[in-house]
Amino acid sequence: MDITTHNRLLDVTSLRLAMGLEIECLGYDRNEMFNELNSHDKYSFLAPKVDTEYLGDKGCEIKLPPLEIGSHYTNEFLNDFYHYLDHTLGCTVKQSCGHHVHIGMRPINISSLDFFDKTLAYSSESPQKKVYFSPL
Repeated sequence: MDITTHNRLLDVTSLRLAMGLEIECLGYDRNEMFNELNSHDKYSFLAPKVDTEYLGDKGCEIKLPPLEIGSHYTNEFLNDFYHYLDHTLGCTVKQSCGHHVHIGMRPINISSLDFFDKTLAYSSESPQKKVYFSPL
């Protein structure tokens, strides 16, 4: 069986997965970034997800909630957030290892908008938890 037939039978072209993106920023330490995010209307839910993993004095890591790979809502959120980091805060992403991407293996089985809304709401309501909304 060729790969095209195999993919059609499995319908893998419509497989929708989530990613967990971690952004390593330079220019702000953990406390400074926490304060910046915490005072922002749109991004305050990310403040508890700021860490200092391997970045030293003037760096931090921002752990985003799971986002659907390739979704319009994900792309819009990331464009806005990167614009905020770059243009408002003046952060730079660490060149040697600027991102970590975790790929969820459980397919998303609800609409893109529902997944986006629920994962952001869950991360806002449960900021200290290590697990985010996960569709069943």
